[in-house]
Amino acid sequence: MTDSAKLLAAEDLDLVGPDRDLACAGALAVDGKSLVCVGQARALLTATIHPELLRGGRLRLLGQTPSALLASGRAGYCPRVLPAPPEFTVEVALLGSVRLIGLGASDVRRALDRCEAEGLAKRHLKDLGPLERRLVGLAHGIASNPDLLLLEDPFEQIGDDQAELLSAVVQREVAERCWILGTELRSPWARRLAMTGQHALTSEGGTLLGPIRPADLASPGSWARFDRVTDELVVALVGRGAEVVRSPSQTVMLVRRLGGLGIAEIAAGLGSCLLELTPLMPGD
Repeated sequence: MTDSAKLLAAEDLDLVGPDRDLACAGALAVDGKSLVCVGQARALLTATIHPELLRGGRLRLLGQTPSALLASGRAGYCPRVLPAPPEFTVEVALLGSVRLIGLGASDVRRALDRCEAEGLAKRHLKDLGPLERRLVGLAHGIASNPDLLLLEDPFEQIGDDQAELLSAVVQREVAERCWILGTELRSPWARRLAMTGQHALTSEGGTLLGPIRPADLASPGSWARFDRVTDELVVALVGRGAEVVRSPSQTVMLVRRLGGLGIAEIAAGLGSCLLELTPLMPGD
């Protein structure tokens, strides 16, 4: 399969990561339409936006360099916060970006409307709340009607009351396109989006690992909180290879040897809801 038929193709990557450098010797290829970059592997997404963080190797998305895709409008970047002065209005900030790829005011209006943010055009960036910033960031990414969306986790620091609207917008837009998500998986809403992905990349000791199924992401242990814990749920988790320790609580248990996406998938299949996942800290 040629690079142009792959979502991502890379070779001998050397990346500047958020906490440590990351590397991947040899070839890395991801087929399909969606990829989740988890934890330190988020550096791969960041490097598509900031090519100076790619210190060595070769990286292609849909057969092109990330910078070429972004410049042509075939890729769209959805930041958590728009990269513009806070005194700018939303409309001015978005226009400043889309004009670089030959778009105009009508494209900005269309994108804001699709993101349920049409009333924010005249607001100053500094006055936006968390949900409004995320919606505007999504509008930034979809303005060119791209083939590929590059998403910084939009659910970071978003409450459940706002996440439902945000999730509906995000799910609608990614359903129509290829997408790459960078996330820490801190939010149940981020985990829900990640679980819809086809592939995931993670890291260990500065080495990129994968691609694997998002549901197979490994975890040394997590406290999992559900709306209810049933014997059926425990049996299903154990059947998937998990080690489960019940707690006195009727909603919380300790789960080892199974990643959060796998836990959420099993719970959803049994009609239970995974509400929160907290890594087991050393010494717990």
